[in-house]
Formats: sequence, structure tokens, C-alpha cells
Amino acid sequence: MKDILTVKNLTFSYRDAPALHKVSFSLAEGDFLGIIGENGTGKSTLMKLILGLLSGYDGEITLFGENRKDFRKNSLLGYVSQKANSFNTEFPATVGEVVSAHLYPDGASLFHKADQSHVNEALSAVDMLEYKDRLIGKLSGGQQQRVFIAAALVSRPKMIFMDEPTVGVDARSTKTISRLIQKLNRQGMTILMTNHDTHALTELANKLLILREDGTADFLTNDRR
Repeated sequence: MKDILTVKNLTFSYRDAPALHKVSFSLAEGDFLGIIGENGTGKSTLMKLILGLLSGYDGEITLFGENRKDFRKNSLLGYVSQKANSFNTEFPATVGEVVSAHLYPDGASLFHKADQSHVNEALSAVDMLEYKDRLIGKLSGGQQQRVFIAAALVSRPKMIFMDEPTVGVDARSTKTISRLIQKLNRQGMTILMTNHDTHALTELANKLLILREDGTADFLTNDRR
């Protein structure tokens, strides 16, 4: 199967502080990569580099056959950041409005009635359609996180990045979100995910990237899944 993401000798530093050093791995469509490492080992940095949120790296990142520096098809990529867990609960927007705002990652566009089906589809995928007209701030932490996953799905991406998507939510919501993520992967979604619960992540992922404090990494096939 053809690789849709290739990272070769990726090296990155914050000023004089090395973050990643010659990290290499590749993923095919439908893979689930678990990114493991202590705090400060570059897990979030790696995701942001692939997503194009950080620049100034050495090495090579290839997405769907294109160099990251030339890649413009951002609708193919979905992202659930750690910041989703510190969302301003006073923000005056409904669930549907939050998801709709992520429809056009490739550039501004007018919202059309036909796009409503994409919003409904994304909310249905996370079992949150019935909350569409509810204010986002009125939901529980676990429900909010499912809405942010819907927002990452609404542009119908081929690959989704999740940076500790279950941190800050209760145990019941964690199980619900984990089952949802597993379901998305079984339906063919390529997933890259970090998680504070390493054991849970190794149960989900078929490939693992283990980052060390010196910025290097080991890329492994996970036989435990």
C-alpha cells in the first residue's frame, strides 16, 4: 500500500533548544500511529510540523506525494489540539456553529445549505447531533471534546491528528472517546495520536513512534494490537 505520509531525518530546534533529531517514519492509509514520550520530548512539535503550524525544520515531510512546503490541501488533514480541553466555556456559539467554522480549512468560503449535511454527518459520527443547537459551553468536558473531534472531521479529512484527546475528561468519557477513535480507524481513517495513557494508546495503535529526551525516536510495528 502506498505511503501517504513520509517523514525523513526530521530535525527541529526552538532557537538553541533541540526538539527533534533525525526522526523518520512512514504511514499508509488506515494506519494508526501512537506517538509516545515524556513531556518535552517533542510530541506536539512533531504534529505541528506535519500540519504546517511550525516551519524552519531540516529533513523532509511528504504528504500525499507532495512536499509539506508545497502542500495546500489542508482539508485532507484534521486536528484536535490540547487546547480543546481548555476551551472558553463562555464562548457564545452553538455546537453546530463550532463545527461549521471548520468546514473550509483551505480558505474562506460562504456557508451553503448543502454544507449542513457535512456538519450533521460529522456530529452524527461522534453521537452529538442531538446537541447541535446547544451552546458549546453548556456541555460536559467529554461532550465538548467529541464536538471538537466532529470539527476535525467536518472537512472529510483523510488523516486526523489528535494531541492527548482524552486529557481532562472523566473516565466514562475517556472510554467513549477511545471507542470513537477506534471506530474511525476501522472505517479507514489514518490517525496520529499522543496520549498520557501509554497503555491505552498501545491498545489502539498499529504503529508506534517512541520519542526520547535527546530528540531521537524509534519507529515500531505494534504487535500488541
